Amino acid sequence: MNKKTIILFFLFLFSFLSPTYAQTLSGKITDAETNQPLEAVMISVLRGHTTIDYALTDAKGQFSLPWKHSGMLQLNISLLGYKREMRNINAAGILNLSLQPEAIVLKEVQIRPGRINTRKDTVRYDLAQFASSKDVHIKDVLKKLPGVDVDENGQVKYKGKAIDHYFVEGMDVTGGRYNQINNNLSAKAVKSAEIMENYQSVKALKGKINSDEVALNLKLDPKARDQWIANGTLGTGWSENNKILWEGRLNALQLGKGKQSVYNYKTNNNGKDLSNEQTKLTGNGQQQVPLSGFLSQPGISAPLDKNRLLFNETHTLNGNRMYKWNDDRSLRLQAGYTHELIQQQRGNTQIYYQPTDTIQIDETYHYRLRSDIANLELRYEDNSSRNYISNRFTVDGEINRGRSEELGQTLQTSQLSAGNYFNLIRNRESGTWEFRSTTQYAYQPASLLLEEGKSKFNQHNFYTDNSAAYLRKYDGFTQQYKAGIQGERATLKYTPTRQPNDFNASHLSLHITPYFQLERGKWLATLSLPLKADRYFSQQRSFLFFNPSMYLRYKLDYHWTFSLWQSETLGRRLLRLVSGTLPN
Repeated sequence: MNKKTIILFFLFLFSFLSPTYAQTLSGKITDAETNQPLEAVMISVLRGHTTIDYALTDAKGQFSLPWKHSGMLQLNISLLGYKREMRNINAAGILNLSLQPEAIVLKEVQIRPGRINTRKDTVRYDLAQFASSKDVHIKDVLKKLPGVDVDENGQVKYKGKAIDHYFVEGMDVTGGRYNQINNNLSAKAVKSAEIMENYQSVKALKGKINSDEVALNLKLDPKARDQWIANGTLGTGWSENNKILWEGRLNALQLGKGKQSVYNYKTNNNGKDLSNEQTKLTGNGQQQVPLSGFLSQPGISAPLDKNRLLFNETHTLNGNRMYKWNDDRSLRLQAGYTHELIQQQRGNTQIYYQPTDTIQIDETYHYRLRSDIANLELRYEDNSSRNYISNRFTVDGEINRGRSEELGQTLQTSQLSAGNYFNLIRNRESGTWEFRSTTQYAYQPASLLLEEGKSKFNQHNFYTDNSAAYLRKYDGFTQQYKAGIQGERATLKYTPTRQPNDFNASHLSLHITPYFQLERGKWLATLSLPLKADRYFSQQRSFLFFNPSMYLRYKLDYHWTFSLWQSETLGRRLLRLVSGTLPN
């Protein structure tokens, strides 16, 4: 970046931060007798009897709370051993308070944690103090926790960032498909929820590589732990056109610290979308390669709420079983299947008013889509501080058949893929060694049937990526060197045609990535220098890419973090220099 760009960037940053910083409630809490600052004082913002935001004082007795609220609210300032203070507040500003010490007479003592406890990067919520009799499943309670949001599709976010891991008693039994927990686990069965920021899931990398991942861990009530919890419902009725409607579900869960099971079956034809039951909502650092087909099915869409436009018959079934033999070793088995039949009828009327005539155009559209989707996964993990071994094997299959009556068109798309993903990390005195291997094969046949004839498209894709890395950290400075080889063979065959029709996009890549990280107190800086060479065999072309990136972070306090990121892609420039031409 040149000087003008840097100056404009900081002017924009200052103009953005100035009004934001003004909308902050901050101050200092002290002891009324000694005038000493008080640490860990809870400042809660209440609307009625519901906590909508909070902050804790630091070692200097100071707190800072971004103010995003309007109207008259209540402020509750409390600390064990001091008299509680309540204040009405309707705007941000400065609030300094002194708390009066209060003697506590103890008889039969039962110590319980507060609604929210914070320790380092972990926030703990006592769900019993947030739940109500109207809450059925755990997702209903999660929505009430300060800082936690649950999207319409069930994805859980903390401070606006989607969580990366979803645990129950420290185990990820669903492999990221945590709607199977959100939509089926009873709210009464969960005792507390923990949010862990900067979570490093690989123990061998703790203290070596900083992580910005967020994890959620649910802790069960001891009465519900290791017990089978089964629920079932069935409902039926009639629609306006005398069509029979139904909705049913049957689930059984056994969640403990050593083994866990989750089995679900759901069905309906009343417009409720069940597809998110099988959707993987977290990445978990997994290396699965996304696939794209040559043909795709039209979507079901209209400017209405999805429950009003979805006419469906859906059945979804999944089973999850996980064993954890100790703190390190675990085995997970998963399987899922969904059958869905969706129909849509859509109409559109356009009227054109002219001086001599009026023209009306009526359009109708009928569409029918049948889908069958299945998945299978087997994963073994040995996660110790000395060594890390993970091997995941997956098989996924999908068949979609869509029919448009007006177009006289039938489109069928299918996919069958299998992959194995291996990761090995070993800690040694001199540093840490890592080896990764990804292998994936996919077969994607598709056909398009029209009145004029039928066209077929057959795709084959084989992909592999193998890399080795060495990491060393000393006195807050981390250096990592990674090198690997990546290859892909992708072919497409189209029939019928009169010309050669085989398409081949096979290529081979070599890559090396030096990475550096420096951490000093509240400052964190990283520098990545990836270099990659690509060779496409059918096209007889070679490419060289260099993509340096820099990241700088300053964490002022619990609420405020400032980041600066810069990246530059130099692949095209290097390619032009190699070929002997320069950009204009």
